[in-house]
Amino acid sequence: FPPTMRSAKAVRRRHGIKVSRRPRQLPKLVFKDPNLTSQWNPKKTLKANMHELGIDISPNGTANVLVEPAGEFSLVVPPARKQPEQMPEGAREFAKACILKHNKNYKAMFKDESLNVHQHTVAQLKKKCEKYIRLFGEPSAD
Repeated sequence: FPPTMRSAKAVRRRHGIKVSRRPRQLPKLVFKDPNLTSQWNPKKTLKANMHELGIDISPNGTANVLVEPAGEFSLVVPPARKQPEQMPEGAREFAKACILKHNKNYKAMFKDESLNVHQHTVAQLKKKCEKYIRLFGEPSAD
């Protein structure tokens, strides 16, 4: 076929790009407790191993002890880290101006062409203003 009329099954290969086909190597787990090391099966998943040890672990970081474990070991589940909520400076100024001018009348904010130049919807304006109030409190005219 000419270059412009390739068949659907034509395989296009990018030359000069090296693609690794090896599976990822997982880091080796190191335990301080020799009992735990002897009971750990590297071919099983973390959840399956913990369940075998008598601990029910969920992906969101909670752990429940099902039965008393045979050996003595401590399980430390780190608390989930949550980013503090932020608001960009431009959005902050926009929300403050909208609240000062229209209070909580989101329809009036929506119709105000001088303030709402990005044509945010009523729902978007409500969300932005509520976030501003939640983070910074009611704005005051300064």
